[in-house]
Amino acid sequence: MRKGRFFANDEGATMRSAVLVCNLISIYCALLAVSGTGQSMRERENIVEDWGFVKVGKDKNDRWEVFLENSVIRCRYGWKPINEDEGGESFITHLIIKKNGQNQVGNESGGGRINAAAGRFEMLDASVKYDGDDFKTVRMSWKTKRPEFVAVQEVTIFPDRPILKVDYIKYCVNIVDIASPGGSENPKYVFHGGDKWKRDYVLYPKGYFYPPDDTYVVEQTGMPGDGDPGPLNYNGWFIMAIYDEQTGVGFGRVSPVESTSIIKLLFERGFELFPYWRKPKEPYSGYIFTFTRGLDEALKLGRAIADGNIPGSR
Repeated sequence: MRKGRFFANDEGATMRSAVLVCNLISIYCALLAVSGTGQSMRERENIVEDWGFVKVGKDKNDRWEVFLENSVIRCRYGWKPINEDEGGESFITHLIIKKNGQNQVGNESGGGRINAAAGRFEMLDASVKYDGDDFKTVRMSWKTKRPEFVAVQEVTIFPDRPILKVDYIKYCVNIVDIASPGGSENPKYVFHGGDKWKRDYVLYPKGYFYPPDDTYVVEQTGMPGDGDPGPLNYNGWFIMAIYDEQTGVGFGRVSPVESTSIIKLLFERGFELFPYWRKPKEPYSGYIFTFTRGLDEALKLGRAIADGNIPGSR
């Protein structure tokens, strides 16, 4: 019996060879159809597993830093010498849109910050809470002005979405974004319902939305406070963004109406939110997002987050 070889004058062997070749071709074509690109199944699995990552560690000065990344955005929390007399502060130092490489916080030497807070200082601890194929979450804690109080946040990133979910578990009086939206020197604000709101996009120290009993902001703004957010309320959420009108690039927030007592517009560079002002500080969740195609995309993405049409947005 011949093994391992085929001979032209052996008709049975030739037939068996032809059948084997046909079967191999069929199997190969089936694999191509499954993979879609000719990649092995193992390679396809790696693409799913490697959609992004989260990482916690210490920088060269032994201070905590956190990285969250997916296919579209790269985020870093780290220390900068803001309020250095009180120890500096840790916040988002980089929110990079990978499509154009632009950091929405601004350049390294500037005073930009996203998701900062007054009275909150250096990060005390950071850990990866969950690292899965569906999402990845990091938990962070901060030293604050009150020695007995530790601020706590959890931040989540999702596959292929320009979105960060922030769970504000224990927090200080405000949330501060002073950044470089779209890299513009004269960016534009947009809110869902802003075209129907009672006041223009007035800048700090004036208020854009605030309660009637905030006498300081009432005085600064020269208008009574707001008992009802009216057209700014999209199904229980505020949707806000700031962007470069020429390039359409910027960042925004989606924040629950119930939790957001005051909104100020900071120097055409970002937002200041006061959650549960003069109320018990209940835990709540909000969202930070980036966009590259102007106000229409910003509002569409914000509404999708508010409606729960983005995985993990509820």
